[in-house]
Amino acid sequence: MPKLEEDFDTFTTTKAQDLAQPLVDAQIPFKIHIVKDHDTKEQLCLEVERLGLSAVIMGSRGFGASRRNNKSRFGTVSDNCVHHCVCPVVVQLYQKALSIKSAIPHPRIMGIIHECGGKMHMAERQWAEAATDFFESFNNYDEAGNQRSHPMS
Repeated sequence: MPKLEEDFDTFTTTKAQDLAQPLVDAQIPFKIHIVKDHDTKEQLCLEVERLGLSAVIMGSRGFGASRRNNKSRFGTVSDNCVHHCVCPVVVQLYQKALSIKSAIPHPRIMGIIHECGGKMHMAERQWAEAATDFFESFNNYDEAGNQRSHPMS
């Protein structure tokens, strides 16, 4: 197996485990299935049907929607899954989460959103955006009195 493919597999597995940690913590049963294919949007729906999944949770950065210049908020892969998978598809939207408006947004919730955004930006090597999100995250955690705002000892 070429080195680049090994690195990608390692990154993908590690990322999937990190994303699944809240499910592990909450003791919610789940299964991670990583699809590697050149035509991901078609292959995902086929795998969902083959595996008999009851639901799919996926992310979207929305880049495909902005390139297509339409009213969809999803990227091309998530949009395809929403319309063609045989089970419910939940799409997590980072930018939409940032724009949550309530009477008083809870700082811990905003901290979690910014922390996830920082991790996303780091994975994409967008260092300035990651630093901004982590800074906001720690400020929110500090405001909420959460231990995540303090350096680990």
